[in-house]
Amino acid sequence: MKSFVLLAGLGLLFCLPDVTQATETTPQIKTQESTIIALEKQVTENQNQQVTLEEENKTLNSEQEIIEKEIVALNNEQAQLQEQLMIKEERFRVVAAIQGVMSGVNLSGYSIKNHENEIKTLKEKMATLEATIAEKETTLSRLEADVTTNTTEKETLVEEFETLTEKLVEEKATLDALKEEQAIAEEKAKAAEAKAKQLADKLAVTGFLSPLKGALNVSSSFGYRADPTGYSGNMHDGIDYIGNQGEAILAARYGTVVEAGNHWSAGNYAIIQHDNGYYTYYMHMTDVYVAVGQSVTTLEQIGTMGTTGNSTGVHLHFGIATDLWSGFVDPANFIY
Repeated sequence: MKSFVLLAGLGLLFCLPDVTQATETTPQIKTQESTIIALEKQVTENQNQQVTLEEENKTLNSEQEIIEKEIVALNNEQAQLQEQLMIKEERFRVVAAIQGVMSGVNLSGYSIKNHENEIKTLKEKMATLEATIAEKETTLSRLEADVTTNTTEKETLVEEFETLTEKLVEEKATLDALKEEQAIAEEKAKAAEAKAKQLADKLAVTGFLSPLKGALNVSSSFGYRADPTGYSGNMHDGIDYIGNQGEAILAARYGTVVEAGNHWSAGNYAIIQHDNGYYTYYMHMTDVYVAVGQSVTTLEQIGTMGTTGNSTGVHLHFGIATDLWSGFVDPANFIY
């Protein structure tokens, strides 16, 4: 149970961000896949509509060709009737003239009445042809208008198809990027979990982890030393780790902040009480990010390295004790 608590304390810092990233990517991928499926459906529908319009135009063009041939035939027939009508009308005039000159002469088969009937019949045929031609031309105009409408609609569909295919390419690229991002996030999550487990195992053995992210460079060890300032005394109750101004200071173990503030000697400092019976001390910080009563997780940043208080340079004074300001022990026995 204790190792679970330790791992959980670490997990808050080491595992959850990467695990969360990998988890958050999964619904994004599903959404992206749904978007692509919808786009592919639209592309298919667009293509089907284009095919339908092409087939309709083929049918319309065939009907146009048939009607155009019919109109040509009707126009030819009309021309022939027109020619016959002109001949009949000329004969009618001749017969009428002859009958007027030769009154009483029997012109069997050439009576004016016969010619009038023939001319009437021809004119009726002409009228019927003209109506048929007009009807065919109206139908032809409608077919041409339908072809134009279909052609315009197909051009619109082609433009939409190009837009859809471009969008589809972009969305697929986004999906590939998300999958790659997820794969990377999953690898990071696995690495973070492994590191957290490794650190948790180490924490279970040593009790504490390094308060710094990088290598530990000791400038002054725990124990007797010559007083560097004349105000510190010869007994050094912690370890000084040198580093850079503003470098992150981390909690060596999860716990509760019992002191945080400024001290003439310790400078900006914080003290954390832990569940294993120890207190950890962090001194000479530039910034303190925690307050009294606050719970912190293992390796959570609590401040930044500096040189406040009784200090000769930028460093972290790190101490471990069994009580507040007493019972100090050598941190080197825990941090390695």
